[in-house]
Amino acid sequence: MDLSRGEAKLSDGVFSWRTFKARKGSFEEMLRLSQVYIWPFYEKIGARNIAFWLETPLPGEPETDVDTIHMITHYESFEHWEATREPWARGEDDETFLRMANAMFQRSSFVIEESQRFVTGFVTDNAPSYLARSSDWPLTDPGTYVKVCSQTAGKTFADWPAEGADAYCLCMAKGLGEDRAGWARAYHIAWMRADGQNRPDISSRRVFDLHGSCKPG
Repeated sequence: MDLSRGEAKLSDGVFSWRTFKARKGSFEEMLRLSQVYIWPFYEKIGARNIAFWLETPLPGEPETDVDTIHMITHYESFEHWEATREPWARGEDDETFLRMANAMFQRSSFVIEESQRFVTGFVTDNAPSYLARSSDWPLTDPGTYVKVCSQTAGKTFADWPAEGADAYCLCMAKGLGEDRAGWARAYHIAWMRADGQNRPDISSRRVFDLHGSCKPG
């Protein structure tokens, strides 16, 4: 196998998914050792780092007493991965190898527990596409939702009295207020923008029933 080949085709081959349980606060140093010393050598023999992620607790969840780190690396095949398990066979006199070996020992000193598995699949090569910031999302804030709802209802249900759309949307906001994630509000707006047709794909039974109890007249 030619380990000095060009860019890996990320939709081919296998991905090593390693999980480290490391000392609390060691993520930044483990990342630095990997970026500066370890990955440059492995890139010379065809491996490609895909991710080095630190698990982050959700809001309200307690902090853990360790850093849980996921490292994903691409290899051309299982045989390629096996060949990289003996890196000294491909450059023990190389300065890049010596720096890598030293950094590998340093990185390992932070690790309490480690596991590894392999996955296959497709990784897109397109640039990331970011959604609007949460502060710009029009349905997250109930007050903004009422405004968007009133505008949409006024166009969709043009036969309602002038004050009907506002009252309707306040009623819907109250009824959907317990939906913490805001999905019901979002589906409600989508349903109205589809001319208020009873479409189960964009209007849950809950939204449709609440609409019936809130609409004017």
